[in-house]
Amino acid sequence: MLLLILNGLMVPTAFANDDDSYARAISGLTEYIDNNSEDANGYLYRGNVYFRNWQYELAILDFNKAIEINPSFAKAYAARAYTYRLKHEFEYALADYNKAIDLMPNFAGFYTDRGGVYMDQKMFAEAIQDYTKALEIKPTSEVTYKKRIDAYCASRQYDLAIVSCDNFIEMNPQNTGIYYKKAYIYEIKGDYQMAIKVYQTLIGKFPLSMDASQAKRRIQYINSCGVGTSL
Repeated sequence: MLLLILNGLMVPTAFANDDDSYARAISGLTEYIDNNSEDANGYLYRGNVYFRNWQYELAILDFNKAIEINPSFAKAYAARAYTYRLKHEFEYALADYNKAIDLMPNFAGFYTDRGGVYMDQKMFAEAIQDYTKALEIKPTSEVTYKKRIDAYCASRQYDLAIVSCDNFIEMNPQNTGIYYKKAYIYEIKGDYQMAIKVYQTLIGKFPLSMDASQAKRRIQYINSCGVGTSL
């Protein structure tokens, strides 16, 4: 159980899924709303608790109320958008993300999340455009880098995916997973020699990592197929 401060009052809110934490969070936030019915934040936070407990319709009702109170509440539009996304109501999700972006055009997370809606619909070009915009705003976002790499791969733009991997490595050379991802993209391309080379780099730099163990198995598999060279 975490405590949220709203207007100077400490209100319980839940991030755990246990019934007791959930009940106390809803009770506390409902009491707060009863006494502060014009504070859009109360509805947003209660909607988030409903959302975390998969009560999407109740969450949407609270997000609706938050927006009714404050039509410029970008975070409420984004919260409702994500809920619509999980309900596969993508048209509504996009409309809400568009509104959130209109209200807060320099918040990178909204572009990343809208990109996810595009990915769900296999609209890869639009997703890549959003991920790229998010990275312009927040160039250190590893999550967005990975999502853009996945979008490039989904649209079979493997060379651009590899460039994004290289950019990621420049930003964080200690991330073992990105070496593995880069090598695997080379495998998908059919460039097994480069795949092995990157796997070997991963093994050499991080010999005790789980990704290095996976890389060794990938090299063995490539060699067993007769398309690579041995370590």
